[in-house]
Amino acid sequence: MKKIISLFAILMVVFIFTNCEKNDDTPAITEIDYVGLESDFLIGVDPSGTATEEVTIATSQISSSDRTFNIAVDTDLTTADPSAYSVPASVTVPANTNIGTFNVEVIGPNVNPSGLDILAIGFTSQDDDLSVSEPISLNLQQVCQSNEVTLEIIFDNYPVEI
Repeated sequence: MKKIISLFAILMVVFIFTNCEKNDDTPAITEIDYVGLESDFLIGVDPSGTATEEVTIATSQISSSDRTFNIAVDTDLTTADPSAYSVPASVTVPANTNIGTFNVEVIGPNVNPSGLDILAIGFTSQDDDLSVSEPISLNLQQVCQSNEVTLEIIFDNYPVEI
């Protein structure tokens, strides 16, 4: 029994300490130029008003100068009426940071009350060295203001009435 445990321990040590070399086939994340989107996936808007949602972009590289990325609405994935939203054409990431923001404005009267409006936003890039994220889908919904209702129930002293 001791031989089996010793043999098992030796085999485990061999398996654990093999292949500890650095893998040069895959680049480090700092070598990849990547930009991606981040946002809430639901934008609620009053049927008679407008709503603004801040969308954040993040890059894997920090640059000493401002970087501008082109934003595009993916018309194949978007089901919302173009008059129901406003998206800027580009977003700028300030120098010495890797975070940028832009606003998406949603116009309430133009949003379909069914709640099935989808707005898909992505990046367009002619730079082959830049990797971009998949488009994000934002669900546009009309949200009605609810009135606060108070219900008061008064019971008498008789739990059972015959």
